[in-house]
Amino acid sequence: MLPASTEAGLDIIPDLVYNLPMREKRKKHNEKEKEFDPTGSGDIFRDFGFSDQESAALKIKACFFRKLQAALKESACTQTELAIKLRIPQPKVSDIINGKMAGFSVERIVNLLIKLDYVIGLDAKPAAKGARGCVVDLAEERNRSNLIEA
Repeated sequence: MLPASTEAGLDIIPDLVYNLPMREKRKKHNEKEKEFDPTGSGDIFRDFGFSDQESAALKIKACFFRKLQAALKESACTQTELAIKLRIPQPKVSDIINGKMAGFSVERIVNLLIKLDYVIGLDAKPAAKGARGCVVDLAEERNRSNLIEA
């Protein structure tokens, strides 16, 4: 299991939690106080009180968002040039670079990646017998495998 600091989407969690309605924040906070586990479950979104379905959707969004964020950070273009290329306002480019995922749907993030000439790959398969369905970041799983083999 990866340390908590490298969990999927950890850098964007405050942005997600901040944008929850206050009642939901309190409810999730109170539920988590009762069942706090300092080691975590291995699923950062579940640890913050999201349901399995919400967690799965957020993992997908966070995975694509991190790719988009890295692509923009690594680009030799200015934010203004990137905004023109992506056909979005420059402040939105800044939001992406600064990890502000709110206001971006999975569809919008994928469309921005395509405009940056990324190939999007998805796959789905039945869970193993007796296992629950889940979302797995395949790139992250490959990195874990490479670390174990090394």
